[in-house]
Amino acid sequence: MRRRILIEQSKDGIAVLDVDGSLYEFNASFARMLGYTEQEMHQLHVWDWNKNRTRDEVLARLRSFEKEAATIETRHWRKDGSSYDVEVSISPAQWGGRTYLYCVHRDITARKEAQREVEKLHKELLLASRQAGMAEVATSVLHNVGNVLNSINVSATVLAEKLSSSKIGSVAQVSGLLDAHAADLVAFLTTDPTGRELPAYLNRLAARLAKENALLLKEIGLIQNNVDHVKDIVGMQQNYAKVFGVVERVKPKDLIEDAVRMNAGALVRHDVQVVREYARDIPEIMVEKHKVLQILVNLIRNAKYACDESGHADKILTLRLSASAERIAVTVADNGVGILPENMNRIFNHGFTTRKNGHGFGLHSSALAAGEMGGTLSVRSDGPQRGAAFTLELPLEPPRNADE
Repeated sequence: MRRRILIEQSKDGIAVLDVDGSLYEFNASFARMLGYTEQEMHQLHVWDWNKNRTRDEVLARLRSFEKEAATIETRHWRKDGSSYDVEVSISPAQWGGRTYLYCVHRDITARKEAQREVEKLHKELLLASRQAGMAEVATSVLHNVGNVLNSINVSATVLAEKLSSSKIGSVAQVSGLLDAHAADLVAFLTTDPTGRELPAYLNRLAARLAKENALLLKEIGLIQNNVDHVKDIVGMQQNYAKVFGVVERVKPKDLIEDAVRMNAGALVRHDVQVVREYARDIPEIMVEKHKVLQILVNLIRNAKYACDESGHADKILTLRLSASAERIAVTVADNGVGILPENMNRIFNHGFTTRKNGHGFGLHSSALAAGEMGGTLSVRSDGPQRGAAFTLELPLEPPRNADE
């Protein structure tokens, strides 16, 4: 009697099942869960609320619980055809020489829906962060292309100015004089004051035109080099875009140098000195190249901003590369503005930024990307005006679930 009272007082649905699937005992909470009357409950078998499996499958699963207790999550069907998520704690018990299963059912629909919503939001956040990271790379590409286009524009302006002030027209004037004195050319060149000055003038004109020609060729060469630079930058971006989601074996040094090239224009413009400290014999790693590039581009850009905002005369960006038995580490360190102690625990939070025009996606998306590859992104700073160092650690081989 006491056991029956305890069963009825439970808010969880309780059922005692025979291993053949018969419902031996149940409480009112379980009947309400399934939406049946007490009389109807006596006619049910376990497969009546486990409609996602056949009878044989249900019985086989029941027998698997005869010797050991277990807790499972599954789905039950109500009388009206609707279903709900349930957590079932199953314990085997011996009564009268027979084995019964004591089952406690807890409706976890709300919890599962909350989990599904969290997973959905997490996927959306990952997508938004990845897009933000890709935007960081695209922005760096555009900055570099913009810098190169400025150089091309300068060269084009120089060419236009030199051509407009060119002495090439003087050649036509000399030709006209010679044509005018074709009949007495010898006398003109030896006795006429203008004619006598003509050879010296031609020498000066030739030197001037040679110098002018060299300058024009130099500017054209610069334009060609800068056009090639633009093609390299765009080609590099296209290369990374093509391998989105693909794991490849790459050299960490090459990835770092690509990230530096994508920031090269800004680094030069802001007079930031780049120091490289690469260990020898760094092994290749298996990674998604675009994710690593996304992280490194963002870290280098942030370091450039930190150096520029510090007001230091010597702006130094240090890139370090090292390796252990199973991982490689890339550190991007600067001697810039540093990080306040109270911001250290928030630096990778979504939306957190200390820059006036920052969006707070860069470091957050970088940390997420590092985690997706089985790595970590950490930061160290000794405080304001003492710089900061961000370290990306990545495994030599990706974890099995890196792309799941």
